[in-house]
Amino acid sequence: MSNTVIDDSIGQRLREERQRLKLTQAHCGDIGQVTRESQRNYEIAKRSPNNAYWQAMAKEGMDIQYILTGEASLNLHQIKQRFSIQSNDKTDICFDILQVVRQIRDATEKHQNHIHLLEDKLKKFQADINNGVLDQL
Repeated sequence: MSNTVIDDSIGQRLREERQRLKLTQAHCGDIGQVTRESQRNYEIAKRSPNNAYWQAMAKEGMDIQYILTGEASLNLHQIKQRFSIQSNDKTDICFDILQVVRQIRDATEKHQNHIHLLEDKLKKFQADINNGVLDQL
């Protein structure tokens, strides 16, 4: 184990990945063959893990690329895990991921409609203020 301090954002992303996998610090430490206190120190950027730790975390399903760089990887195993996809058929996996993307797009469009309605109401309210309508109340 290295005594080198790691970047705060790496520690934060390490904690995010641990929580995404629903692991406690103690369990994560067991997987990486370190103490819970060492795991805590990694997450608060007080210490830096060694290569054996990173390898163990990768085998557990952590996105090491994301932790170290902030850019998520496109590892098929991790995609399946994140979206709870059971099939090993690549066509099924692509279909399932497309379904998730469509749900996100639809939700975004729904929110955009609400935002447009709010913008319209605010513009009308501003026009009423400018025209002195509220002064008459």
